Amino acid sequence: MVSRTRNIYTIMLFFILLACYTYFRPSHNSATDTRADVVYSLVEDNTLIIDRYEKNTGDKAFFEGHYYTDKSIGPSVIALPAYVAFRAFASLPPVRKQLQKDTSLAFKDELANEPLGTYANWALTVMTFFGAVLPSVFLGILVFFFVNRFTSTPFYAFVLAIAFGLCTIAFTYSKGLFQHQLASFGLFGGFYFLWTVIYENKSVQRLWLVGFLFSLAIISEYPMVLFVGAIGLWALIVMKDRKAIFHVVIGSLPLLLINIIYDVATFRSVIPLGYQYSLWSSLVNVHGFMGIGLPSLKVMGELLFGTFRGLFLISPFLIFVVPGLIMMWKQKPQQHSLVILISVIILGFLTYGSGYIVWWGGYSVGARLLTPMLPFMVVPIIFVLNRWFGHSIGCLVISLLILAGLLNTWTQSISESGLPNDAPPQLLTAYANDDLEYNRHIIMLVNQGITVNPLLDFGIPSLVKGDVAYNYGRAFKLRGVLSLLPLIVCVGLILVIGWYYLSRENKKLAIRPVLT
Repeated sequence: MVSRTRNIYTIMLFFILLACYTYFRPSHNSATDTRADVVYSLVEDNTLIIDRYEKNTGDKAFFEGHYYTDKSIGPSVIALPAYVAFRAFASLPPVRKQLQKDTSLAFKDELANEPLGTYANWALTVMTFFGAVLPSVFLGILVFFFVNRFTSTPFYAFVLAIAFGLCTIAFTYSKGLFQHQLASFGLFGGFYFLWTVIYENKSVQRLWLVGFLFSLAIISEYPMVLFVGAIGLWALIVMKDRKAIFHVVIGSLPLLLINIIYDVATFRSVIPLGYQYSLWSSLVNVHGFMGIGLPSLKVMGELLFGTFRGLFLISPFLIFVVPGLIMMWKQKPQQHSLVILISVIILGFLTYGSGYIVWWGGYSVGARLLTPMLPFMVVPIIFVLNRWFGHSIGCLVISLLILAGLLNTWTQSISESGLPNDAPPQLLTAYANDDLEYNRHIIMLVNQGITVNPLLDFGIPSLVKGDVAYNYGRAFKLRGVLSLLPLIVCVGLILVIGWYYLSRENKKLAIRPVLT
């Protein structure tokens, strides 16, 4: 009966996350377009050179007279088969005619002017669905499965999974072809299945999948190799059958080999060198190694509490990770090594993030470099919910902090891209030029101690003006905040149907002892 209850929560979670992540059409920006450009070049032109599409992205590398993406290729690898299937479907005469209905551009030439065409918009939507949306949905489910092991109330696990998926920057980077959530899915997914092998005696065959997921994390976000290494070291310490780790190594080889082949074919190297030849190199490579230098306590404080990118200001409920770790240590002595591992991962991300010269992540929501840390961060919070959520005051406080995270994250994430006209003059001057100048100016602002609050300075003014990112509410001729109404109705229906089936299960559970 408990498993059936868990399954209902899982289905509810799946459809709620899917609805929220797909409701907003992916926007074109340098970070996502550069990954789509690789796919277009490979499929349309049989090359990894993106010369034909380079004008639609600022995130590119210039090497031996040609342009390449300067980004990791994980999202592009996942998006490639999706685009091949979409291209075949879009080539059907009726579909092709419909896609060309709103543009005068020729079918093939439209890709060269990617942000302008209906075809390219739908192509990016399909690639984003498979390269970001689905992995993010499955990540939310894995978080639910894992924290559910530490509570007797699946509802608490459901609440925490929803909070993770919709009330943190995990939501922001689930809607576009970014690398962060894909890396997060690979890192946490690999850890989850590894944990089940170690603590629940699941089949060692799962370790093949663990290797695949870890390698997916690495080719999506290269610094993840450090955290995969930390998890691997933990596994060697706690596992009884250490030889089984070879399954992980072998399972990781296919994707790692693909990445090596790509690097050799583009930059003549077996290691990733995209950023060395990036147009950003004049900003990034002057600091440490590939922009990563010594950690800074000041920057670490900005990452956690700063008004510009502070994690605890964007998602206040995450502050419960501190008491959560203490409770987990006291209540689960058999999981002491896990508490240490989670603490190491959190401190590792903060150290890495505070040492990166562009620690704020460019023009983004939150410190996006910390995104793969979040699923590990929310795990101990289930112990806080176990103790406090059953009490009225505790429930009120936790609910308010989760709600604050929802409002803050969504306000910053769904406001139309670009800065409002009444944004701080310093930022308007910088952003009027390009992303590189924007980041140079942010460095100056930070050094001068000038405070910027994206929620108050950008997000709320944009929503008040009705500048909401393009979404499917426009199909009902709804504009501004009202365009969210169909999504709210959809999520409401999912919850109502879910609660109906949950109440039926609870009645069966209550009747069964009487019958027996």
